[in-house]
Amino acid sequence: MRHCVIARYRIRNFDEFKAEFDQAAPSLPEHGFSRTWLDRNVNDPNEIVVIHEADDLDRVHAFYESDQYRQCLSKAGVIGEPSVTFTEELAAMPTGT
Repeated sequence: MRHCVIARYRIRNFDEFKAEFDQAAPSLPEHGFSRTWLDRNVNDPNEIVVIHEADDLDRVHAFYESDQYRQCLSKAGVIGEPSVTFTEELAAMPTGT
């Protein structure tokens, strides 16, 4: 079963966020993440959406509860509390015909 984490962040500045994101990226596998996508809301450039595919939800939950995660948010210029949703795959649909 595939799991994903969808996190929405309100940020002050994209370059500030991206610098911290890039610095943290190499450590993501040790926290249970296998693939990551960084997206931006097309109608609001200060809303960032990070989608992670997760191999180990226990390690992922521990990361989101850690001081390390809170420090990353602060360094990245995140405003307010992020919205974090944990999902599990129910079905996969083929693309195209």
